[in-house]
Amino acid sequence: MGVSSQPSPSRRSAAFVLVASLVWLAALRFHLAAAFFADLPPDAVNGLERLVSIATLSDLPWRGNPVGAAFFGVADDYLMAPFVAQAGSLEALLSRAALFHALVAPIAALIGLAFGRPLLGLAWGLMFAAFPDLAALSRDYPVNYRTTHWALLAWVVTLLMSRRELESSQRARLTWTLLLAGALMMASHP
Repeated sequence: MGVSSQPSPSRRSAAFVLVASLVWLAALRFHLAAAFFADLPPDAVNGLERLVSIATLSDLPWRGNPVGAAFFGVADDYLMAPFVAQAGSLEALLSRAALFHALVAPIAALIGLAFGRPLLGLAWGLMFAAFPDLAALSRDYPVNYRTTHWALLAWVVTLLMSRRELESSQRARLTWTLLLAGALMMASHP
């Protein structure tokens, strides 16, 4: 009986939870600090108003904010609405939106984890956690510009789909996830 060089699924899951939690906590530090110094341009204010209307179920729009002849996608707002529901102030709203923006770091960490390298995932996730331009989105555009989230998710899914041992049902779920991530990536920014 030989010993398998592949970690068990429970060890992989534990590594994922640990790495994702660490990088999300690190990212929160930067995103929450950025949200505290919010300097919202007019189109960001429009996005916040649309998000609040979705979170309170007072309006369920089909389109995002216009930018010239194009429109921001609105699907991201529906995904973020549970994060900001019941926020009682602008500060609380921005802090909760930062929780969503900070998810870019654990998604980035999944890249290393998809390669089966938790330390690579930790390093990659921490790099994204501390990247100042990504944290600045929580300050300047807390509702828009989540293209990075969806592009990274598409990359992770593509890496996972390259595995030979996938069952057809897993491959089908990953294919749908890839299509969704691609669609959200394209609609996230005009």
